[in-house]
Amino acid sequence: MIENHERQKVGCILGEGVVLCRRFRIQILLLVMSVCAVFSGCASPEIRDDLTERERRADLDYLASVFADREQSFTDTTRALFEERLASVEARVGSVTHDQFLIGVQWAVAAADNGHTEALTHEHQRLRLPVDLHWFEDGLYVIAARPGYEDLLASRAASIEGATPTALLTELKAYSPGTDEHARILSGYFLERPELLAGIGRAAASNALTIDFVPPSGPTVTRTLPALAGQSTSHASDAHHLLDGVNPLPLYLREPEKAALLAWLPEIDAAYIRINRNDDQDLPSELSQFIAAIEERAPRNVIVDLRLNGGGNYLLTAPFAEVLPDSIPIDGRIVLILGNETFSAAIVTAAILKVRAGARALIVGDRPGDDLQYWSEGGFLTLPNSGLRIHYSDGYHDWRNGYNEDDPRYRSNSRNASLNQRFSVAAGSLEPSIRIPLRFDDYAAGHDPVMSKVRSILAGVQ
Repeated sequence: MIENHERQKVGCILGEGVVLCRRFRIQILLLVMSVCAVFSGCASPEIRDDLTERERRADLDYLASVFADREQSFTDTTRALFEERLASVEARVGSVTHDQFLIGVQWAVAAADNGHTEALTHEHQRLRLPVDLHWFEDGLYVIAARPGYEDLLASRAASIEGATPTALLTELKAYSPGTDEHARILSGYFLERPELLAGIGRAAASNALTIDFVPPSGPTVTRTLPALAGQSTSHASDAHHLLDGVNPLPLYLREPEKAALLAWLPEIDAAYIRINRNDDQDLPSELSQFIAAIEERAPRNVIVDLRLNGGGNYLLTAPFAEVLPDSIPIDGRIVLILGNETFSAAIVTAAILKVRAGARALIVGDRPGDDLQYWSEGGFLTLPNSGLRIHYSDGYHDWRNGYNEDDPRYRSNSRNASLNQRFSVAAGSLEPSIRIPLRFDDYAAGHDPVMSKVRSILAGVQ
């Protein structure tokens, strides 16, 4: 491809003047850098539900001292809110239920208003509904169901315990730190767990929810769904999925077990690369192979789909993002597909791609799940008595303006600062030039309106 477009291979210099061709740059970078994961891989401890009042107070003291000291995202305003909420939880600590206590901890932690700083979503022992509720632009719908509940597939949840999903989403924002887009994603964790809705006073029982469903045809039906133990419905081996009969699936939904996927779209002279997560250590090697294949087949355009990528370790994809734009001609396009689930490491990857591609970059889809300035890294703390794990953040990121060595926020984590300096870009914004939120009817039909738009753009049809 490089010869076809009269371009020379670009080398890079590492170490003592060793010149390496671009094709091997990704592997070498990851050999000379110590790769770190954003989140700990530790298993969640058992959560105790028999705490005494004294033990609860000890957990709150730990939160007020150790967590408050480790968490670096606090501003003066959010720290004051954290202390105010913590005092409120402590004042009621002897009279609340176990679930009210744990959700009170989440409420206090969420005061930081930082998407990486949270508690309850790392606790996996909650009972779950036998249906998977998913947000679309036009409402909350059932996309998967356990046996006995498959008649609810494709139904819209009109109300949950008497409240509209939209009203609950607004109320849950106080427990869901970060942007509105991230809160929308996190809300699914609460809406499928009766214990948590009971904990905030939005459910009558902690083991079931009464929901009004609007099926694709017919009148509204009211069902009381029990909470079940085990995996989430979407991952249960016996679950029925709305798209089980759809063939072929849209590219972004194919082979979801793969961290990365490459497909060729010769009709629009493009390569399609989907990266679903940044937690697979084979990613650098696989992405390097993708680049080699792109250089060999020489498509004009590349589509990078990050809309389902919730993040992980950005070092696994950042070198790829740096070199990919050099693998296509100067008159080609790099199309970035983002969505509300695009988060953390995926945002970094998108920012680097946008800047390296320059005027050739086009962002479509929906808004990502966080701002370009955020805190992450850090680690987990475990409350000594309840066993609840809390993720704190101590590494500052600024992919909006780029790294600034004079910014005091970088001083809390020198390793994070040095890596951000190495990959620094000033992306400004990741707001889509063309916003195409997903509606339920498109999803149910196996239609991807984002790719349809991308195809028309790259084919020259506006």
